Amino acid sequence: SNESAIVGVAEISNDLGDVYIMQKDFEKALASFKVTYELRKNIATSFESDENRRNMAISISKIGEAHGRMGNDTKLDSLYHERLKINLEAKDTNARATTYWDWGYQHNVGKNYTVSIRLYKKSIEFIKAIGDKSSVALLQKNIGSNYYKQEKYDDALRFLDNALKNHKELALT
Repeated sequence: SNESAIVGVAEISNDLGDVYIMQKDFEKALASFKVTYELRKNIATSFESDENRRNMAISISKIGEAHGRMGNDTKLDSLYHERLKINLEAKDTNARATTYWDWGYQHNVGKNYTVSIRLYKKSIEFIKAIGDKSSVALLQKNIGSNYYKQEKYDDALRFLDNALKNHKELALT
C-alpha cells in the first residue's frame, strides 16, 4: 500500500540519519531526519493513530539530536519540548518517560551533566508511575555516573548505591 511504502522510505531515511550521526556527518544526518519527519508528519495527518503520532514525535527529537551534536542546545531543547507536547496530547506516560530519558541522554553526550541529571530525574518520575523498576535502576546508575563526572562524589555514591540496591532486588525476584 501507499502508506507502507511511505513508512519504508521514512524508516530508511531515519536509519541513514543514524549512520550519519555515527560518522559525525551532522549536516547529512539533519537532512535525513528532516525527510523522515516530513514523511511521518504526512502519515500522522493522513492516518491518525497513536503510533504515527509517536513516530512523528521521535522524528522531531532526531532533528534535535543532530542540532545538539552540532552544538545547538537551544534548538535541541525546543525540539524536545515539541516532542513532549505531542506526548502530552496523546496522554502517553511511557512516551513522556522515554522523551525525558532520550533528552537527558542527548545532554549527557554534550557533556551538559547538570541538565542531563535533571532530565533523567524527570524521566524517573514517569517511570515510577509505570512501575518499571529496572529502568529506574538504570537511570539511577546514569545519574550517579554524571555526578561522578562532575566530581560530586557524595551524590554519585547515593545514586549508585540506590541503583545497586534496586538491581539486587530485581535479581532476587
